[in-house]
Amino acid sequence: MESDLPQTSGRPSKISYSQNFEDVYIDRVFSDVEKGFYVDLGAYHPSFDSVTKYFYCKGWRGVNVEPGPNFDEFITRDRDINLKVAIAQTSEPRAFIFNPLLPGTSLVADFSLVASEPEANVEKVQCMTLDYLFENVIAGEHVHFLKIDIEGGEDAVIKSTDWQKIRPELLLIESVLPMTNHRCDENWRPHLIESGYHEVFFDGINVYYLRQESLFRAKELNRPCNVLDGFTKYGYADYQLEQMNKHYEWLQGRFKDAEIAIADTKKDLSWLQDRYAELVDHSEVVGRHRDAHDAWMRDLLRRAEEDRDAKINEIKQLQKTVEQLRGDLERLQLQKVGNRKLSRLWPFWPKRPP
Repeated sequence: MESDLPQTSGRPSKISYSQNFEDVYIDRVFSDVEKGFYVDLGAYHPSFDSVTKYFYCKGWRGVNVEPGPNFDEFITRDRDINLKVAIAQTSEPRAFIFNPLLPGTSLVADFSLVASEPEANVEKVQCMTLDYLFENVIAGEHVHFLKIDIEGGEDAVIKSTDWQKIRPELLLIESVLPMTNHRCDENWRPHLIESGYHEVFFDGINVYYLRQESLFRAKELNRPCNVLDGFTKYGYADYQLEQMNKHYEWLQGRFKDAEIAIADTKKDLSWLQDRYAELVDHSEVVGRHRDAHDAWMRDLLRRAEEDRDAKINEIKQLQKTVEQLRGDLERLQLQKVGNRKLSRLWPFWPKRPP
């Protein structure tokens, strides 16, 4: 819905993302369609120079086919089918020659052409026919418009496609030589006309074809794009602003995550502080018990030392007593020996006269 489109204060609410206001013309043609379906061959980028970005913002969906390096950007198109392939007349792999200076001049070619350009920026790409895409990838879808911008491959693809089976209402086909206004559709235009398509408008770069059964929509392509269409042009500055807004939203998300993490950290810190206070209280109790235990141990040691000293003194006194007894015993033994000798001499001892 258009309410989902980017809004810019003081400017028209509709923004043209395309290179040549193609989305303005297509919006006129399908003004009665709320949610349509598109196929974009050579989608290039999801926002910059995009024919489909405006419609995606309105709620449309579709298929983006892009073999170039910008393909990864299409991850933002989550409602779309995004294919990194090239549309060709066969499904054989081909060479994608990328021009980084002018991406719009990049092309898909046979490998034989690449051999003559050894310095070219070449990547091998898978290919798919347009018939296969419509009959297998999006079978049953009502395709409102098909954009073809495949840099020189239009002729082979258009001629190899069965337009009687594949019937998009509107075809938007780049029909000029690169970087010129010279039309180069003379080879494949008759094929489309024979298939029931009518050329209804040329915007200087693209030719717009409507199928026979949708010609009633041609009246919306009878005038150039003008201020009454209510569009403003989306430029590179807008793209940068859009990317900055996305980055800002991403940062806001990370900021909220950081706030949650900080709150959790504060809770953890509070819990740790409580545990620390408990440990301090416990350590004080332990300290008091330790002091009492140390005092008891010191008293026990003091009494043990006193008891030891008393025992030592007692032993010393006993040693003195033993020494005294030993001396007395030796004296008694000497005295006993002396008495025994005297008793043997006694009979011979001179007697005192009466």
